[in-house]
Amino acid sequence: MKRLVRMLLLVSFAAVVLVAMAGGPEWLIVLGFLAMFALVGVNYMMVYGISVKQLDELLEGEQVKFSAFATRLRSLADAGLPKNRADSERGRLVVTDQALRFFVKQEHPKGFLIKETFKLKLQDIEAVGLGQVLTSSSGLIVSGTKKREGHFAVFGMDKKFPDFKHALGWDT
Repeated sequence: MKRLVRMLLLVSFAAVVLVAMAGGPEWLIVLGFLAMFALVGVNYMMVYGISVKQLDELLEGEQVKFSAFATRLRSLADAGLPKNRADSERGRLVVTDQALRFFVKQEHPKGFLIKETFKLKLQDIEAVGLGQVLTSSSGLIVSGTKKREGHFAVFGMDKKFPDFKHALGWDT
């Protein structure tokens, strides 16, 4: 499926270039660009998109209280680097009734596998806050026991932060 989507993207690009060079109708060029944007979106979701339903088996019956698409900064030493040089991974940030967990998709010869790359039990979380993470000014910073930290760039986290704290059981 991944190959098919990428091949269709390449074909649609070539078709738009050929139609534009041949002086074809503008509506056909616009349609080609719309097809390319749609294929880029489908490819992005295939590579990075993880739904909560896909996590059911990995969560082993844990109840999901909060879920968001996020980018996790893997190395805290990269915090001051530009986004293109920082070591990061895209995936799904989930708060269950037991832990804060982060999942990513990894390529596999037969598709994609979902793997957990970060886990912090709720009782081990000492502090949460908003701050600069990559290019996001309202990224999520989670501090835990044993000097464990997680830095996550979540789109719109400043608005989602009360729901996140509620999922942790930190209602004020």
